Amino acid sequence: MSLICILDTIILLLGNQSLCGNCLSSHRQANLDEQQTSDNQFVRTLMTSICQSAVICENPYKVDVEQITQRAKLLQRYLSDEKKELQALYALQALMVHMEQPANLLRMFFDTLYDEDR
Repeated sequence: MSLICILDTIILLLGNQSLCGNCLSSHRQANLDEQQTSDNQFVRTLMTSICQSAVICENPYKVDVEQITQRAKLLQRYLSDEKKELQALYALQALMVHMEQPANLLRMFFDTLYDEDR
């Protein structure tokens, strides 16, 4: 399964508010092997999908803290070392560039993710 297809499926799964990380885990187990999920591109795709799905498109943009909180364990499962955490940061940085650097959005993500990591 290509990473583009994975991204599309992750976005669909994350877009459904009633779904939790278990659905994504089930999809991962059915369609991806351990090598694919340990790949840097998978980590970046997962981080981008989770963060993108948590953006509240108001003026100014906001982060849906509840969504990040619900998906924090899922992120922690795949951000198993510093190299994976760095890939997640690259993904978040790329998302902010793609969104044309919305004011304070990156800080809101950092604050929320930091609170969930404690």
